[in-house]
Amino acid sequence: MLKQFLATTVLSLVLVLPGAAQQTQQAPAPDTLTPPAPGAMAPEVPLPPLVAADLAGVTAEDLIGISLINANEETLGTVDDALLSSDGKIEKMVVSFGGFLGFGAKTVELPMDQIEIKSRGDAQYYAVTDLTPEALVALPEFQK
Repeated sequence: MLKQFLATTVLSLVLVLPGAAQQTQQAPAPDTLTPPAPGAMAPEVPLPPLVAADLAGVTAEDLIGISLINANEETLGTVDDALLSSDGKIEKMVVSFGGFLGFGAKTVELPMDQIEIKSRGDAQYYAVTDLTPEALVALPEFQK
């Protein structure tokens, strides 16, 4: 029984190994071997400029979670909540920044006269402020 198994194994190897040795690996197409030169890449399409958003029909809930950015479009934080006045208008926005995955973040409130809601003509809104990161850090912590 063992002799038959060994004989079958040897015979299989003799038949398979020459075929495997003759197979050659095809080289990938030349265009996949090297990345394109930096100048050869497609030019980056500039984004449309941010403009004052049309807030007709936009609720405070629609603005929660949007990015707080500066004039250079650098992200400073995230809008966590909107505080409404007695007549239902947004009076202040609660913004968090810093930290990592929500830990160590500082939360402050910004009056609407320090924020402008902008968009690029679509439904993506941004809260834009002239405040610097240092000015945000200097603000008192928001108390719920």
